[in-house]
Amino acid sequence: MLKAIDAPNLGQLSSTASSYSQIPTEVWETVVDWIVDDMWSKYIDRPARKQLASCSLVCRSWTPRSRFHLSRHLELTSESGLACVTQRLKETPGLADRVETLEIHCTKGGDQHWVSLAPLHLPRMEYLKNLTLVGFDFTKKHPHIYEAYRQLKTDQLYLLHPTYSRFSQVTQLGLVTRTQLFHVGPRVGLPSIMSSLETGPLVIGGSHLSEIHLSLTWHELSVASLNWLLRRGSIRSIRLRLQEEMEGKAWGSELAVWTRIAVLFRSLCAQSPSGQLDVVLASRSEHKRIFHMFTVKDITDRPVKERTMLFHPNPPSELIPHILHGVRVSLCRLNRVLLPAMTKPVDSQIWQAIDDKISYVGFHDLDECSIYYDPHDSMTGYHVGHHGCLHEAYRQWMPRTAARGFLRCSDGPECCALR
Repeated sequence: MLKAIDAPNLGQLSSTASSYSQIPTEVWETVVDWIVDDMWSKYIDRPARKQLASCSLVCRSWTPRSRFHLSRHLELTSESGLACVTQRLKETPGLADRVETLEIHCTKGGDQHWVSLAPLHLPRMEYLKNLTLVGFDFTKKHPHIYEAYRQLKTDQLYLLHPTYSRFSQVTQLGLVTRTQLFHVGPRVGLPSIMSSLETGPLVIGGSHLSEIHLSLTWHELSVASLNWLLRRGSIRSIRLRLQEEMEGKAWGSELAVWTRIAVLFRSLCAQSPSGQLDVVLASRSEHKRIFHMFTVKDITDRPVKERTMLFHPNPPSELIPHILHGVRVSLCRLNRVLLPAMTKPVDSQIWQAIDDKISYVGFHDLDECSIYYDPHDSMTGYHVGHHGCLHEAYRQWMPRTAARGFLRCSDGPECCALR
């Protein structure tokens, strides 16, 4: 069926369509529905849209149903395109209610005022789930952009390659669209942020927002953390993505930044004592996480008692003492610390520093200190030397931590997965 509707076959199909005119329209609509179900799962990609557009050109009976499905995803690239889409949505009753994703692409250096006011032209889209702005320059926004976008309520808001000079320029858009998941991609087009006086406070949260993803350089993170504010609301997850490699002496050396991140997590816990919460710090991609602080929700509505800090495998080893120090200073009480499984040698001074940090007063509430590893990771072995397993090696490298009964493998060295 898919092969039959490719563009080279359109002429042949159009010429023979009359021979099937006796088939009811409902049957053709079922055929188009079947094609859509076969092509799409959750996301509408370009090849699928092209094939569906080909369906709409086969005959008149296929056009309404094909357009009906095509309207699930709208992509705007110009003011003229906005006018065309608006007219089509207004002419066909119920078509606007089919729209699930709206993607607006901005031309670099061009007039973007039409982007600022686009929602004022579009009909109301009651079931919009995903709104994406690509390449929008918030420093050149129309004065009434936030009033305009108040017309668009969406579950997820993505700002890709945005240009902004103040954090409020992007966070305000998240508030007016009442989004639940807010993703802000790497900032482009402006010099590096120098101070918090330039950017203003970073206000995190809102009455609808539950998850936020922020992409920042380490320097931008250090500036943003100086006066970020946690707004009361439904926020549950904060994911900080660093847009640079974890290299250089300056990277991660500011202890105060780690303290502010831990304080942010502590504030989340205080705001939602019975919620399941997390703060994640990653580098470049979700596959290079550094560490993760989270709570384990109780089956009842009682305050959560288990708070965990988990280090993902093979982070820069020199960062671990800095992070532990920041958590200790923040007075964020943890019940569990999961250290990373290392596959390469680490300097003995770093192990001593980690051992010292975990022995501080701030970690006296620990019920567990063990090793985290990903069983699905492609790593082939661990640096255990003459030890039976990695737990045994860690116990020798961190004797004070081991003296508290930590770093034990439950199945014994012979059966330990970290061999």
